[in-house]
Amino acid sequence: MACPPTAARSPKPFKLMHNLERSCRAQLVIPASGAGIAPLSDAVARHIAQQYANFYDSIEVPEKPDAAWAAFKRMLERADPDFTN
Repeated sequence: MACPPTAARSPKPFKLMHNLERSCRAQLVIPASGAGIAPLSDAVARHIAQQYANFYDSIEVPEKPDAAWAAFKRMLERADPDFTN
């Protein structure tokens, strides 16, 4: 996974890459499962994109602690305590 060196101070790039990686994984797993895929209409895709944007903007408040970023850091500290070095 690609992540800029400033990610420790700015969680947004890491969280966006994490979401992208999860989306890519889902796109690979679903066809491999043999399940049929029902494409979304353009209207539904736009609606979902807007919902995601609105939600992401609502949780990215500079004055508010970022619970997701704190959880990612705890997970990384357990896996590799020296990651900041």
